[in-house]
Amino acid sequence: MLEDPNVDLVNIATCSHWRAPAAIFACQAGKHVYVEKPVSHNIWGGRQMARAARKYNRIVQGGTQRRSNGYVRRAVELLGQGVIGDVYMARALVFGDRGSIGFRDAEQPPADGDAEAGR
Repeated sequence: MLEDPNVDLVNIATCSHWRAPAAIFACQAGKHVYVEKPVSHNIWGGRQMARAARKYNRIVQGGTQRRSNGYVRRAVELLGQGVIGDVYMARALVFGDRGSIGFRDAEQPPADGDAEAGR
């Protein structure tokens, strides 16, 4: 995909510790990047993504998916108007069931180091 000249944009939805490296590789390959949240495993990784975006002149966007929803925009507007008074603190907690992604049996890595070859 990174070598395909017909691909302009990469959408990254890997586990969080792979998001920064994948985004950097995509920038190096001349692709624009959309990264699902959280955009990186740590601050350092996020900064490296930003550095790669500037160096390779690529657009890298981190998604929050919910900020553009109408009800969220309306709530922010009302808060800004002081409908509930001065807001000095907010807390949020979200509970939700998430199905299992499953398990695989442990495998020995291939002798040549190519992890994809073992699949």
